Amino acid sequence: MQETHPNQHHAPVHNHTPLHIVQEEKSSILAPIIITILVVSIIALSGGVFYMYAKYTNLQKKMANPTVLADEELAQTINSVSKLIELPQGEKPILATVSDREKLSGQLFFEKAQVGDKVLLYVAAKKGVLYRPSSNKVINVASISVNTTPTAGAEEEPQAVEPETVEDLGSPQPTQ
Repeated sequence: MQETHPNQHHAPVHNHTPLHIVQEEKSSILAPIIITILVVSIIALSGGVFYMYAKYTNLQKKMANPTVLADEELAQTINSVSKLIELPQGEKPILATVSDREKLSGQLFFEKAQVGDKVLLYVAAKKGVLYRPSSNKVINVASISVNTTPTAGAEEEPQAVEPETVEDLGSPQPTQ
């Protein structure tokens, strides 16, 4: 018979499962989760790369043909302004963007203009519209006059468009 010393303690054994079996169970649960996370990440990354590539090629096409970009900007501006006021029909307007307020100082039509505002000029209808895309507001509408000078062997063509400050109509109210 073995003697036990009073200072010797026996630790109780609670778990009879060997340590390597517990580790195998944990790794068998984690493996599918890790694989799923990796697959989802790869799919999301691939989708992002495809989206950016599509945007890049679309931009390259637009830059190769600047008139397409200008036509899209004109169509977008006409669409936005036509929701606020009625625009002349049957005429393609000239689109300009305010880039320097100082050059427009002294012209009543551009009194409230800000850099980035758009100007739609309808030459045949003799109408100018000052539009602010940042706030989606029509700032001013005016009758315009077209200065023309005859050229040899050609019909008259517009040389410059200037708003007539005398006939300034002020800011219109949106039509419903």
